[in-house]
Amino acid sequence: MNQDYFTWVPFYSEFAEKLLSFAKDRSSLIEKIKAVYTAINMRLPKLEKDDHIVDIDPFTVFGLFNKGITDASRIAILQGIANEFSIKAAVPQAFNGIPVLNNQKATFYYFISDRKDDDIQNLWEVFASAMEYAKSHSEESRAALIKAYDAALLQKGVKWNLTMALYWICPYEYINLDSRNRWYICNPKNMPQDFIASVGNFSAVPSGEQYLQINDRCRSILEKGNYQYKSFPELSYESYGTEEFENTADLLSTILAKGVATQIKRGLGRTYIEETESLSCLRGKIRVTESIKQQTLMKQQLICTYDEFSVDSYMNRILKTTMELLLRYDIPKARKKELRNLLLYFKEVNTLDVHSINWNFRFHRNNQTYQMLMSICYLVIKGLLQTSSDGSMKLMQFLDEQRMCRLYEKFILEYYKKHYPQIKTSASQIGWALDDGIGIMLPIMQSDIMFVYGDRTLIIDTKYYSHTTQKQYNVNTLHSNNLYQIFTYVKNKAAAGGEVSGMLLYARTDEEIQPDHTYMMSGNRISVKTLDLNCDFREIARQLNAIADAFIA
Repeated sequence: MNQDYFTWVPFYSEFAEKLLSFAKDRSSLIEKIKAVYTAINMRLPKLEKDDHIVDIDPFTVFGLFNKGITDASRIAILQGIANEFSIKAAVPQAFNGIPVLNNQKATFYYFISDRKDDDIQNLWEVFASAMEYAKSHSEESRAALIKAYDAALLQKGVKWNLTMALYWICPYEYINLDSRNRWYICNPKNMPQDFIASVGNFSAVPSGEQYLQINDRCRSILEKGNYQYKSFPELSYESYGTEEFENTADLLSTILAKGVATQIKRGLGRTYIEETESLSCLRGKIRVTESIKQQTLMKQQLICTYDEFSVDSYMNRILKTTMELLLRYDIPKARKKELRNLLLYFKEVNTLDVHSINWNFRFHRNNQTYQMLMSICYLVIKGLLQTSSDGSMKLMQFLDEQRMCRLYEKFILEYYKKHYPQIKTSASQIGWALDDGIGIMLPIMQSDIMFVYGDRTLIIDTKYYSHTTQKQYNVNTLHSNNLYQIFTYVKNKAAAGGEVSGMLLYARTDEEIQPDHTYMMSGNRISVKTLDLNCDFREIARQLNAIADAFIA
């Protein structure tokens, strides 16, 4: 695995070393943390009941930037730490393989009225002994770590998060045993059966001795085994990059639940809905004729029509309809519970007839965040939940190529942005190489994906077709329009200077002949390749990694 995935390690390691010097001067550490948040103009999270911080442990300090916040916020905090603590390592821009805390449980101690006097000191002992053992691996330092670990484990607020914290400070030395990693290493596909038997079902947090035994054995397996992950960061990355679902409905329900939860945090979209009712107080327009007919004046009321700014918008109706539909199908209880909890926010939203939904939306600035949600709902309603004559579920071939192509393009773009931060990845426009500068009425050249690395540029045009080639006179050839397009993009970009190449990246079909060629055209390299999506995600990632690795090699 490309080690550039873990660009955060040098920074985290250096910061851990810096924190050691504050073990006996925590007041100075607190002041520095306050200074960080002041400098970046962010509010310091609640670390004590009355916000009067009298003590702090090193793991809670790490937890400030290892919890459920945006990457932008994490980077800002780390930049502030770099400045305040004089960290020389580069501020990480990606956080692959890092477990994060729940925002509601981001401290490793209870507030002062609920904790014991030595709770925070015990955490410092774990921190210092873990740092020492990582360096020396002596029996003495091992015993010290076990003793400190066991003492801290008895405290309120300390459970599995202690293993996460050890991983943060020395990621290549200590395994993270958060729920995700525990699930992953207990799967026979991912670790040997005898190792799984030895750890049991992780019904309780292991003691210090048990943790180090698990740690040692797992590291040995990774180093000597035939797994593609060879270190704890790689293992953690794989565990979070892998998801098992019972069926397609399960997969889609999970994606939808995460998307809806995010939208709720942003705020559900609202729209003006026309309401008509009999009111004692005048509102909107009075419906005189209706009021007379219904004799509402006898009750000292008038029928009024008014606009209500309501969450009962058409898109919210689609969301509610889709979630309620998913609840009727074979998905795990945990997924159903998650959907039911989300539906509590849709009490004022009506549902729709699934057969008469109008999918022709116009997206704009105010509803742009709903675009992906509507695509998922479309997937569910138009494809997954169609039934055959015997009542069984059937996955249909329902998506038109245009819609699927957009999803395919978005997936690849976001994958490279996340996993290859060293490459500048964007969907950039390409200017025309004009002799006289006059470009009136020329169409915009919009690339799907553009890599920039030093003076090298790779333009990728993604294609999702039912056929990767065209057939003329019984001969398979590349789609001419696609080839003309990528050639035009490359030549116009090359005119601005630098080494420019292009690639047509098709989604692989079940056709016998699949394109896999590289051409030199007027001094530029043009490749035509396919991406096999009908396989395990790790294999998909391997294919995508090969493209990026070859580009930056």
